[in-house]
Amino acid sequence: MSATMELSKLEQALACARDTLRSQIVFPTVEAISGAVAEVDIRSAGQVVIEHYEDADAYVRREPSHLHPLGGKPPGNTSIGTAQLGVWLFGPSRVNTPSHVYRLLSSRVDKGHKAIIATETPWQGKLLTPQEYGEYTTEETCAMLIRTGFERIDEVISGPFFSLWEAYRSEDETYQILIDAEIALDKGDWASAEQGLASIEQQLKTAEMVREYALLVAACHDLAGRVPQCLDALTCALDLDPQCARAMCGLARIAALKGDLESADQFFSSALKHQPALVAGCHGLAVVKEAQGKLDDAFLMMMTASDLRPKDDGLMMETVRIGNAAGKGTEVSRFLEHRIGGKSHTPSIQNILPQKQSAVAAQ
Repeated sequence: MSATMELSKLEQALACARDTLRSQIVFPTVEAISGAVAEVDIRSAGQVVIEHYEDADAYVRREPSHLHPLGGKPPGNTSIGTAQLGVWLFGPSRVNTPSHVYRLLSSRVDKGHKAIIATETPWQGKLLTPQEYGEYTTEETCAMLIRTGFERIDEVISGPFFSLWEAYRSEDETYQILIDAEIALDKGDWASAEQGLASIEQQLKTAEMVREYALLVAACHDLAGRVPQCLDALTCALDLDPQCARAMCGLARIAALKGDLESADQFFSSALKHQPALVAGCHGLAVVKEAQGKLDDAFLMMMTASDLRPKDDGLMMETVRIGNAAGKGTEVSRFLEHRIGGKSHTPSIQNILPQKQSAVAAQ
């Protein structure tokens, strides 16, 4: 069976799944509201748009009145009102930065109103399709929703293949400070992020928001080189949420930098116990296992991280490097054969795998 046929069947299956969720979950919700619906759609060439439907009838007929592109303004009428329902079905894995799309969706949903989101479920060893950038754990999805203006988040369906989420647009705009801090940190500008976070005057409404605030503060301290303060912020996040895998990864990283590989191993392993498909945990544990001289374990964990982020060439190259060092030539070849298929920008296998002569010389 050709890759084209497999891809076509997959997309057909996803289209059927979307139609089923619309008919069984979304349509009844739309019929209970009087306002508009905003649904995220990913078009050809990866273009992301919000389709704005004026009412339930227009949504059922699939006749949007306006499109709002990611990073742009709606064409024509720029005074489009917001919607009483936001929808995004099986899309977060198919964009490089889903948080940007969550921000766009949040901007189109009325305060206090609901969004319905379907995400695919990741697990260790899962091989993603060529159209997927990555899949996100329960914790990561919740965090992105909180940081983009949603609250009262509920995973109403938690299945082996997908999750269905309901979340409500926040009544206040405090979350915008979290967005600005996250954007600044992405640029390495911890000072601006820290200044923005310090400007929060009102009490944060939920423990989840305080947790995200603490993690952003920890990131500021980390980039600024303030290790004790970073530890305090991470500990605060873990006190609020004892199962917060991202906080555990932060503590693991600090332990590793101090040379305490045993503690780092324990923290990363604990993070993966709670969120087995957390890429930061897989990557971090792979680095620790390599430092401990456990190359077989390091190779498996790095390959897992790469499988969960198949378009990250850095993770792919690290997997190849560790696999070669562990003497896993056959496994590395199989990994690359699967990974490269169709990525024109990726080097050929011959250019990645070490030549026999150079390997002997290196010894």
